[in-house]
Amino acid sequence: SDKTRAPNVDLVAPTVGASGTVTWQGTTYALQNFVGGSPEFGEIRNTPVERGRFLTEEDVDSHAKVAVIGHTVVDKLFGPGVDRVGQQVESNGVRFRIVGLQVKKGSNGFQDQDDFMFAPITTVIDNIVGNVDSYNVIGVRAVNRDVLPQWMAEITTVLRQTHSLKADDPPDIIVFNAAPLLAA
Repeated sequence: SDKTRAPNVDLVAPTVGASGTVTWQGTTYALQNFVGGSPEFGEIRNTPVERGRFLTEEDVDSHAKVAVIGHTVVDKLFGPGVDRVGQQVESNGVRFRIVGLQVKKGSNGFQDQDDFMFAPITTVIDNIVGNVDSYNVIGVRAVNRDVLPQWMAEITTVLRQTHSLKADDPPDIIVFNAAPLLAA
């Protein structure tokens, strides 16, 4: 997020991921994605909520045990007529209060975008994955679409420098534009 090194970057949001299950009143479901992130990640991914709210900076700062879930999790975990927002669920031995339900997104051709639970990155690090040396995904948004080629080059350069890679070293990162996937 250093504007001098990457002037075409608008937002940056690292995430951590975990596998696991989520349980509500005796029903257990194996999540496809359990993600720890920030409000910026939801903004980058264009993830509005249908009901309730998304994560806030206060949730991240206070390491709140709150989560936003997708429709597949709702379908597999809750019965019809249950108001999901406000319910307490357990994932990997940690209780979370559901604060939001993401709008239905469907599949992007590779994965079900509704099969996830999203919680504050600080909470997931503290309670589930522990300290991490690297992030699963770092969401980044360009200042506008016109600068995408420069933006991708800036990100690649910054990450190669951060990872101490020489010019002829093979990359240990993948930088790609997810806009076509997110639009699906």
